[in-house]
Amino acid sequence: MSVRGAAIVLAALAAVPAAGAAELASLPSPTEVRPPGPPPAVPPAPPSPTVVPPGGLRAAQRVAVDLDGSGRVRAVRATQRLVVVGTGDYTMGIEAPLRSVVPAAATESEPGQRRNRILWRGFSAGGRVLAARADLRVPPAARALPLSVRVERVDGGLRLRLENGTTTRVPTFAGSVGPAQTAPLLDELRSGGPAASGQASVRVDGGIRPRSLAVVAPLRIDGSARLGGGPSRPIEALLERDPLVVQVEGSGRLRLDLRVRAVAPDLAPPGAATWRAAVRAGTAPAAPVLLERLQLALGATARARQYDAYLPVPLAGPSETVYRYRTVAARAAPPPADPADGRSPLVVAAFLAGAVLAAAGALVAWAHL
Repeated sequence: MSVRGAAIVLAALAAVPAAGAAELASLPSPTEVRPPGPPPAVPPAPPSPTVVPPGGLRAAQRVAVDLDGSGRVRAVRATQRLVVVGTGDYTMGIEAPLRSVVPAAATESEPGQRRNRILWRGFSAGGRVLAARADLRVPPAARALPLSVRVERVDGGLRLRLENGTTTRVPTFAGSVGPAQTAPLLDELRSGGPAASGQASVRVDGGIRPRSLAVVAPLRIDGSARLGGGPSRPIEALLERDPLVVQVEGSGRLRLDLRVRAVAPDLAPPGAATWRAAVRAGTAPAAPVLLERLQLALGATARARQYDAYLPVPLAGPSETVYRYRTVAARAAPPPADPADGRSPLVVAAFLAGAVLAAAGALVAWAHL
């Protein structure tokens, strides 16, 4: 073997971890944005310039979702309230599948609109509120919503099926990771420490086995449903992987009103005040289960944050979004035209037929000239 060949072999061997050596593996990011989910998709376009004062932005959003009697989405309107913090110029564009944009209550500036973009530009003298209400195109807007509603008519009433639509899969790994690493990270994630804001890594003994996990943002649901003038059926639930089925008794039109929020996962340790204490007390699960719990919690945190920013917030500023789902009455069909005004279907048809015959007669007469 040549000297060069021997050097290549030695380099390759050096790149392979020795048996039993620890490897560093990245955990799921608590801030990653993954499909499906917000923001609603729009066709690719050149990015808008973003300039804000050093204090950045805060956002609060309200998303109104109109449903028909079967649970199908009929309209989506998003009201976004941005608070510019500090003093200085601001310029930004909010991408969204727009139909129209109007100023919302308490705004201190008028929003502009271009294709698929809400535009803001101005000067903040110590702080400024920018609020706009956007009527969105239904197909892309509906695909980014957290909850789906299905309605089935049954004897004596109807059955509602509420399904969490935030599930996605995240790439991760299995391997030997001790609780001395995972328990502190769970405590940090629970308290909003460093693990809640950036991607962490752990040492894995005995090799890394790639895998993926299904993660979901828990949904806090509060509201009610009733049929016609019947009694109201309260609905309060924390919706995770399993759908919620609700029976509503009565007859008449469904009146559904739900408030939905994506919330952080429950990270209460078993039998102790902290995960570190649970490990010391022996109440924490085994190491492989604890690692998976951490990975699922990180993925769920990322999903909850993603649905908390339905419309994008420039520079990834903090945001809170409340979704309100309500059934709306079916739109009435337009009334038939009054025959007296000369525009009834029969009158129009007769007029068109007469016009065609007149044109044909004129053409024959012209041919004999």
